[in-house]
Amino acid sequence: MQAVRYLAGVSILLALSGCGGGGGGGGGNDKATPPPRAPEPNAKAHAMINAEKPLRSTNIIIAVADSGTNTNHEEFEGTSIDGRSGAFSYESWFDTETLTLKNGLFTFDGDDHFPDYDVGAISDEAGHGTQVASLIFGKSRGLLTDGTLLVFDVTAAGEVSQGTFNPKGIGPSTRAAVLAATEKSSAHKIDFMNLSMRDADVYWSPENDGGLDRDTFQKIKDRDIGVIAGAGNMSINLSEIYASDTPDCEEGWRESEEYGTPNYNRCYYLSSSRKMLDLIPYDDDILRNNFISVIAVKNNKQPAEFSNIPGTEPKIQERFISAPGVLLDTATVRDGEINTGYTSSTGTSFAAPLVTAAAGAVKSKFTSLSSAAVLQILLDTANQDFDGYDPKQHGMGILDVEAALNVNPNDYIGL
Repeated sequence: MQAVRYLAGVSILLALSGCGGGGGGGGGNDKATPPPRAPEPNAKAHAMINAEKPLRSTNIIIAVADSGTNTNHEEFEGTSIDGRSGAFSYESWFDTETLTLKNGLFTFDGDDHFPDYDVGAISDEAGHGTQVASLIFGKSRGLLTDGTLLVFDVTAAGEVSQGTFNPKGIGPSTRAAVLAATEKSSAHKIDFMNLSMRDADVYWSPENDGGLDRDTFQKIKDRDIGVIAGAGNMSINLSEIYASDTPDCEEGWRESEEYGTPNYNRCYYLSSSRKMLDLIPYDDDILRNNFISVIAVKNNKQPAEFSNIPGTEPKIQERFISAPGVLLDTATVRDGEINTGYTSSTGTSFAAPLVTAAAGAVKSKFTSLSSAAVLQILLDTANQDFDGYDPKQHGMGILDVEAALNVNPNDYIGL
């Protein structure tokens, strides 16, 4: 199976600017007027989702499967790091004896979950997992004050049979993430997993691989892991791709369209992905309850131009939610500031962890509920009361953390 290089997020590096002010006495009061306080990082985003810091996530384990997370960064001071954190790669092969496809997870004992960082470079591959995790557990950028962070450095580059692992320059692998989460959760539960990578909510159609991928993903349901996935940054209408009879683009589209442009992406999905992949929210009635996909919205609450959207199919809309995903303040990894660097990040990669943090807080409050039930709460309580709400664009609405924390949990027992 061809490994595909995917990164769901787009990182924009900005110079940090200070905010100062002065004051003087007045009106007979000799005390100096204190300077105005600088706004809290991500204050606008947190206000949009009705989240008041800090949120609690006691006894909750959240896995961030990505391209490496620097847990030595100052943002994670005080965060509990799960001992199962590590580096993993995925391999699939054809077994000539059984004449079937097989897959496996390789645990690379010579590495750890830290980014594979080349000095002198600013790298999305190196910083991406750190950016994502800081929006969940970061002491100044994140939402959660406690809970446990489990870090999976996952890649498709490596061979189980040969014991090799080389993650540099390779994007994160959804399949390595799913295998890592399910194989590492039998003894100690994982509550939620954040997948900020493209095509995190699809698997290979059974007619293409004999059901191997579907069976691998089924373990998510068996372990009751709630998966929060970035919707993707390809400007794709998912209903058109997976739930319509739209014909393929005319021949020659590859030559006539520029790689990475919206119409090129659309033609690629119409000609390739719809034939090879099943979209979990649409095609899998059992597994879909353990998945939620996140659309990135701008400050005006409308989807960012790059964000994939659910489109017209209600069944797809039902598993999509929106969250801020433009110019969020995040920790990062870069030369000279490996443990202290910050950046501004844009993409569905960075909308997803806000939903993941909310899931952790809700399950921490309602401990008897399954992870799948918590995801349903987030969908049911999403805010639709704003100008321009459209389920084709926003799914079930914009995440509303306060509303989710105030449901009657008895309504969700058994889900």
